[in-house]
This record gives sequence, C-alpha cells and structure tokens, in this order.
Amino acid sequence: MTRPQVLRLAIKYHDKLNAIGHSPVKDTSAKSLHGRMNHIMWMCLELPRLSDESKLNRWLGFIQGVLSTTTMYTIDNMREQVSEIIKGDKE
Repeated sequence: MTRPQVLRLAIKYHDKLNAIGHSPVKDTSAKSLHGRMNHIMWMCLELPRLSDESKLNRWLGFIQGVLSTTTMYTIDNMREQVSEIIKGDKE
C-alpha cells in the first residue's frame, strides 16, 4: 500500500473508534480493552507523522492485529477495506 492509502485506512479506523466512544490517548501500558483501543486510536493519529515507510507499515500491521482481536473487524473485513482503497485508486 502507498502512504496515502495507509493514511486513509488509519482515518477509517480512527473514525470507527471515535464513533464508539474512544479517545486518542498514548498509553503503552493500558490493561483494559478500552485503554488499548484509546492507544490504537492515538496510533492512527500518529501515522501521518511517521516518515519511515517501513515503520508506517509496521504500525498499520500492529493496529490491524489489535483490531482483529476485537469484534470490531474480522480479518476478511480488513482485507476488503484494503482492496477497496487500492481498487479506488486505480479507478
């Protein structure tokens, strides 16, 4: 995925977390699910500040990994989201 595609996907995840009541909070030691989702939301907002493309993709993978452990998204949902973003850029 290109940088703009990764950032669009991060916005989608951020907006979903926002819609269900989370707030962006950096908390790498969060013990509750709510606290971890707040941290994931914070990571989504931090992605545009990352200049290293490899780190950008690692962070996205981490975000997706955490989200896949919740009932928010399945792996198939995330695969479809990525495909839609890539396909949209080709049209």
